[in-house]
Amino acid sequence: MVDKMRDVVSARQSLLSSASDFLARHDNVVRIGLSPLVSVDFSRAMLARATQHDLELVLTEMNKADIYPALQSGTIDFGLCPSPQVSTNLRSTKIYSEPLFVVSDQLNAHEFDSFPLTDLADRKILLVPDDCGLSDTVRFLFQNQKLKLHAYEGRALAYHVLEHWAHLGIGTTILPASQVTKPEFACPLGATVDNIVSIKFEAHWMASQEQRTSFNTIMSCLGVPTG
Repeated sequence: MVDKMRDVVSARQSLLSSASDFLARHDNVVRIGLSPLVSVDFSRAMLARATQHDLELVLTEMNKADIYPALQSGTIDFGLCPSPQVSTNLRSTKIYSEPLFVVSDQLNAHEFDSFPLTDLADRKILLVPDDCGLSDTVRFLFQNQKLKLHAYEGRALAYHVLEHWAHLGIGTTILPASQVTKPEFACPLGATVDNIVSIKFEAHWMASQEQRTSFNTIMSCLGVPTG
């Protein structure tokens, strides 16, 4: 009987040890849903900080519309996408912002410090499908300035296609600076003469993520001050 009890205690200790090891490994693995709009520079810095803190980031490219369902289902731990993410039960914080650029074959970047949003009112605007987040941002800009958006009937499936179509003269598009590959055909978008328009990016997560021991470290990897 004593030997059996020792075996039970030993098995229990082994199970607890294995569970502890699993949880420790799990806590250092962070699954991130990443909008394709997030800049390579931001991703590079985030991955470098994660390596320093011994965190393993598992990235999955996701449109903005897919991030909230993935957070709810537990498919991902954090989602990074353009703001805002419309939800009442998500925790969020800004991670960075970057200027928006107008891209057109009729644009000589050397002639302008910025391109006024009001001058786009009569132009055909090239967009991607609504679920990515960029089209929502563009629509909000026009609505905020009470301008009519003349959207091109077709849709591109990638940001580089928007840029190519703009170079072909199909229309004009608006892209974050990090997505522009030919700056000679691009110019910062200005809400006013002295006010360059930016697109903001946020990190989102469910409240349960704040219970993990690595939460503050994850925030640091995202460049968020933890106090």
